[in-house]
Amino acid sequence: MRPRSIDGNRGHKKFFEIGLGHESLSNMMLVNHSLMLQHHYSLSELESLIPWEYRIYIELVAKFVREENERIEKQNRGKN
Repeated sequence: MRPRSIDGNRGHKKFFEIGLGHESLSNMMLVNHSLMLQHHYSLSELESLIPWEYRIYIELVAKFVREENERIEKQNRGKN
């Protein structure tokens, strides 16, 4: 059996490149900051998520924000 090369973990690296390839580091930090301050996630919770879990949480929070903005807009229209 051939010994494993130093690059033996490239498969994991490729997985994460695919999973988060569309994210810039600065965008990820801004999203994490928002999730921590406004939605009370801890940094350790966010860092422990698998890339697809992270994407789902972001989508759920974005949906919540859209619905909340729509609710506030309807409420404000009712006052005028």
